Amino acid sequence: MKTTEQLNQESELCRKALAHISLALHEHIKPLRRYHDEANRRIMNNLQLSIGLKEMENVLDNHSTLKGATKSKMFVERKKMVALAKYTVVSTNEWFESVKNRKI
Repeated sequence: MKTTEQLNQESELCRKALAHISLALHEHIKPLRRYHDEANRRIMNNLQLSIGLKEMENVLDNHSTLKGATKSKMFVERKKMVALAKYTVVSTNEWFESVKNRKI
């Protein structure tokens, strides 16, 4: 039969072990939380860009200075917007791939 002192020592060792485990888990979770926050930010940016792209197309279609614009000018403006959107999506996809392939 264990004495009270032995039980107290075992209990203290268990508390220390739990504290170490908790700290180790926290250190592993912290980078994941950063990745999660960054992923959320990029997803929201893409969503805003998609909405913004549609709004910009509407503005281009209805803008008074472009009402008499030639089709080629409208085509060039749309091409610029699509290029920006594609660049943003590609860089975001590359970022997600790098995070997915990263070893923690």
